[in-house]
Amino acid sequence: MTGTGKTAPLKSAYPEIVHPNATPALQVRIMTYNIRYDNPNPVQGEEPWATRCPKLCSQIRFATSGLAAVFVCLQEVLHNQLIDIMDELTNNGDGEHWSYLGRGREDGEEDGEYAPIVYRTNTWVCERRGTFWLSGTPEEPSVGWDAALKRIVTMGQFKHHVTGIRVIMMNTHFDHRGKVARLRSAKLILKIAKSWQKTLAESNPADDRLHEPGTLDDPYVPTFLAGDFNSQEEDDAYKAITAPGAMVDLKTLLEEDRRYGHTKNTYTSFGEPGELPKRIDFLFVDNFSLTEHRKRATPDATKGKVEVRTFAVLSNRFDDHVYLSDHRPVVSDVMITVQRRILKGETGEGLDAWQF
Repeated sequence: MTGTGKTAPLKSAYPEIVHPNATPALQVRIMTYNIRYDNPNPVQGEEPWATRCPKLCSQIRFATSGLAAVFVCLQEVLHNQLIDIMDELTNNGDGEHWSYLGRGREDGEEDGEYAPIVYRTNTWVCERRGTFWLSGTPEEPSVGWDAALKRIVTMGQFKHHVTGIRVIMMNTHFDHRGKVARLRSAKLILKIAKSWQKTLAESNPADDRLHEPGTLDDPYVPTFLAGDFNSQEEDDAYKAITAPGAMVDLKTLLEEDRRYGHTKNTYTSFGEPGELPKRIDFLFVDNFSLTEHRKRATPDATKGKVEVRTFAVLSNRFDDHVYLSDHRPVVSDVMITVQRRILKGETGEGLDAWQF
């Protein structure tokens, strides 16, 4: 008790778990960043990977420092670049344990560009993983529809060590030429996501021992999609992803004056002739995780599982005039509610408990 006789605010031993209004929530930071492949023949304005790497890794470290529940989704990553990035993160002396999931998009697992999901293993356990090709044969290396190149989506189902919260993360890079391929890729990813959600729900039904009137005692998990979509908001692929009942662009969930950084473009180019800046890098969340959509399905719901707190488009070039990449990183912080329930013990007594 405090000196005023009021109950002291509930605090957590884990800094990523906060308790607004005594309702615990897990803060998760998500970053998407097309780092530009290690080009042996740099274009005008592009520095070699050896120059860009330490600067880019410093930016990732800064953006994730002090935040345990983090997902870093990268695109255009060749195997040697992935090794460099993991070395930079794990040899930083901060005691954190980083890992990744994903593979190259060509026939060999280490061949071609990755779309890896990088995460801290002392925060998350990866329960399921998969790489799917954006084509009519997603289980095998293949080029889809009118695409110029093989394209993939990397998927992971993660469980938070402390709270038990589960999330599904997806990271992708759509084709730069195939308009049909981009639309079909969007629809395929939504289909695969629903399949994973269904499998998880069937394998983790709500426990009858855990209940409290008015709470959302369901096994549904938030699903996030990150990547370089080579599509703008007016394009068919973006419209398919954000169609009713599908996903929501995290940027749209915050008022403009609450967003940080650049306001329009995520692709900048290296300043070479003929390249136009545009917004093609996005973070999405399934709309059922949001308050208004869950209220439609569950009238007693007072809060969604996900609330967006911050959204930013960071810089990719500073006063040394070195482009870290031809894309800017996109970052968002989301709060995922930890459900409060009554746990019935063996003797029948009710134990007020958080689902940790």
